[in-house]
Amino acid sequence: MNTTLELFWDLASLDQGKRLRAAADLVRALHTFQRAHRSGFADSDWDRLVDACAAAARKRRASAGARVEAEPEPDDGGDSVMEDADGGRERSERGATETDGGADCPSGAENVNPAGVSLKKVDFAQLDRLCAPDVSYALKRLLRGLPSSRDGARQGFALALTEVLAFLDFLDVSTVLDLIAQHTEVSSGLKGPEERDMLFGRLFGYTAVVQSGMLARPSTTLAQFQHLVTAAMGCARKKSFLMEGCYRVVGAALCTVGF
Repeated sequence: MNTTLELFWDLASLDQGKRLRAAADLVRALHTFQRAHRSGFADSDWDRLVDACAAAARKRRASAGARVEAEPEPDDGGDSVMEDADGGRERSERGATETDGGADCPSGAENVNPAGVSLKKVDFAQLDRLCAPDVSYALKRLLRGLPSSRDGARQGFALALTEVLAFLDFLDVSTVLDLIAQHTEVSSGLKGPEERDMLFGRLFGYTAVVQSGMLARPSTTLAQFQHLVTAAMGCARKKSFLMEGCYRVVGAALCTVGF
């Protein structure tokens, strides 16, 4: 099934040119596989499958009680910050455990996304029907690669993810944001460097969503746009060194939709 394995290696190269070529080769192959997969469906059957996937996403978020709302500002005794050994800014243990939603939970279980909104894990069963096998594998692997600590990996994986999201026009913004949240969960047991990797993975994921053009699709709703902004602002509040990047994501999102 998976004929694209070798194309992932150079996504983490320290050579920018090699990363770009690897991303281009991977995306080109995945696009070909996806076109062949789509051609196996009649238009009416495909539309029904896309509608079923969208309905499942709406039901998942509704059943989890998802609401688009801003996180409350931390009080003086809660989300305090202190210098870590690497010179970065670390939240207190109490703030991390209250905000980040706990340890990994099985598929379908309730969790908390970066904006502090309750969600349920995205079930890949529906997406697997819409995606070619290699595309489904690549989507999962690219998401897993976002929080990688390897030099160059985040840049390469985020670049490829951006292009994959651009041609998977049946994916909605909120589903992708929930997938990013799943693959960048911050549990109370993570050490400082591991937590930073997860949070930077989120930031790179949000950037991929904006740069993919998903926000400009006619199917993107105001609620989905608000979901992105709320998630980015929630991430910005977690660490001071993330603020500038998260604000850039919000600014780029506003430009994309014409504000």
